[in-house]
Amino acid sequence: MNEVMIVVLVGVLGGIANLLLSYVKKWELLGVFTLALLFPIIGVLLVDALYGNMGWFGAIVMFASMIGIVGLTAISVVAVAVQTITSTTEKEETTS
Repeated sequence: MNEVMIVVLVGVLGGIANLLLSYVKKWELLGVFTLALLFPIIGVLLVDALYGNMGWFGAIVMFASMIGIVGLTAISVVAVAVQTITSTTEKEETTS
């Protein structure tokens, strides 16, 4: 059960980080994809809250959405790192 909570926590934190990054960097597409991956999670949680059992299909949908959010977080972190590296090398070339 602890492993499941770790995956859920990483997914939730990744979703929050994606939404903050999309707001700060003005990346609308990242925000749209993150929200699109959050809707199945919200739906599965509502079904679980109403009926007390999400079932195997709900668990698979929720896990796939969490993996998608973690993947988007990794891609956006790499994109920010590449932008930072390229902007610092451009500044060094213009100053020298």
